[in-house]
Amino acid sequence: RDSIAMARYEIPIIASTIVSDPSDDGLRFWEYTALQKGDDKKLSSWIDQSLTVRRGDIDIEGFIAEMNQRRTPYVHADGHEQHIHFYLLIDDTSDATGAVRAALFLHGGHIIIDARPALRCLNALFDWIANPPALDQLSWGTEWERLPAGPLAATGGPRDDFDTKGMELLQRAGAMM
Repeated sequence: RDSIAMARYEIPIIASTIVSDPSDDGLRFWEYTALQKGDDKKLSSWIDQSLTVRRGDIDIEGFIAEMNQRRTPYVHADGHEQHIHFYLLIDDTSDATGAVRAALFLHGGHIIIDARPALRCLNALFDWIANPPALDQLSWGTEWERLPAGPLAATGGPRDDFDTKGMELLQRAGAMM
C-alpha cells in the first residue's frame, strides 16, 4: 500500500481522471485533485479503489485474457472514473523452499501507460516495496508539479492577450470541433 501511495505522489497522472467541461460536454480535460498532508483517509480510500488483491492460483495468461476483456476506465459507485488500476496476485501455496509466488499488474489505457511508462512505474513500485518510502516526509499538495505539462505550460504560459485573443481562438476551435 505504501508503494502505491508513493506512486500517486511521484506519478500523479495515475490518480487523474478525464472530466467534461461543465459548460460544454463536448470538451473534456484531465483533472487531478492534490492531497494535502494529513489527508490519510482520502489517500487510503484512493488506494482501496486503486488496488485489488487476489489470492489463489496464479494464472498469468488467464489474468491477461481477463484484463483484455475489461473496459477502462474503472467507474466507481460515486461515478468517479479511474484510468489505472493495480492488481496484486498472491499464490498462498508455497513451493518446496517456502517461497510464495506473487505478481503485480497495472491495468489501464494506453492514454497513460504504454510500454515504457508501465515498466518505469513497475520498476519504481518494486523499488518502493524493497525500500519502503517515508510517506510522512512527503510534501503532499506539491505532487501536481509532476503532472505532464499542458499546452499552455509547455509553451511558457498564457500570453498577455489570452483573455481576449486566446479566448476568441478557443471559441473558434470549439465551434469547429
